[in-house]
Amino acid sequence: MTPAMMPPRMRLMWPLIRLVQRSRSPEQAARAVVHAATDPLLTGTTGVWIDQRGNVGEPSDTARDDQLAASVAARADALVAHATRHHGSDADPRRAPRTGHTLRDELSKETVTMTEVRNDRRRRTGGPPLVLVASVSAALAVAAVVIQNALTGGDAYPRPFTGTSTINDYFAVHGEVAQVAGTLQFAAAVPLAIFAATAYSQMRGLGVRVAGVTIALTGGVLASGFLAASGLLQWTLAGSTIMGDARAALHTLTFATGGTGHVVFLGLLVAGLAVPALIMRLLPRWLAVAGVVIAVAAEVSTLSLLFDPAQYLLPVGRFLGLAWIVAAVALLPTAPRTRNTRPTPARETS
Repeated sequence: MTPAMMPPRMRLMWPLIRLVQRSRSPEQAARAVVHAATDPLLTGTTGVWIDQRGNVGEPSDTARDDQLAASVAARADALVAHATRHHGSDADPRRAPRTGHTLRDELSKETVTMTEVRNDRRRRTGGPPLVLVASVSAALAVAAVVIQNALTGGDAYPRPFTGTSTINDYFAVHGEVAQVAGTLQFAAAVPLAIFAATAYSQMRGLGVRVAGVTIALTGGVLASGFLAASGLLQWTLAGSTIMGDARAALHTLTFATGGTGHVVFLGLLVAGLAVPALIMRLLPRWLAVAGVVIAVAAEVSTLSLLFDPAQYLLPVGRFLGLAWIVAAVALLPTAPRTRNTRPTPARETS
């Protein structure tokens, strides 16, 4: 490379560029190429990148988009043909006709084409509708609580601190109802896991490349796992004949997994969606802020393992969190918001 090969404005940076070029030897620069050509483990491997340390990785989704690559190639051919028609190899560029159909128009059209291809690819993120999945999970979770309270004659579900005798009496009288509630609770965990995976895919499709979406996926999967475990434990507890401290201990584990364990990780799911939505303005500000507040309450409910009064935060984090998720995905955009890239007419010059 020489200064004459660079645009005039960049020639001022030539000393800095040359310094960077000379910071590594030719042997170091060729190390990745030599590794790719000589490593027998890479035989037949294609479509990957290799750094100078021999690390192998996959390119981004955009780089592997065949439709986008074909579009770029087609537009490049059109630009070359356009330049050949209007500026021929022997023509004086200063005498080239100045019309509205300029190279700027071609580049603007290319930007529009590439944006449309990216949007089409991002829309095809797959998965069921988020609103439907979130609504099903919330409905099953609410049904489990409503049925358990309605069919027990007003007897409250015992907390771990209420005593062994109270716990034994509750499940001895309302065992069948508790089994139904446990089954519904387990069923609610399934669409919650599907929601976490689908929401992660859709947020990535919207161009969100921050840790928040991974935190949301992790929180959603763990919240689903704890909810499923609690449902199965309650189903087992209600149908067993064990009594005394053993039943009380099993009930405490049921409460811990379906209460604190589930709510805390549900808060991570809410936070992982609310914080990026707030920063990137994907949701109304008031809704995103409400999600952050609910997530904080869910995390603080960890104290319910130590202090009985903190258990009142559990229904706040659980039911308000589910309601927020349904509202958020209903307003979440389905395609990335892009700037207006329509080609602007070139100015006519005389």
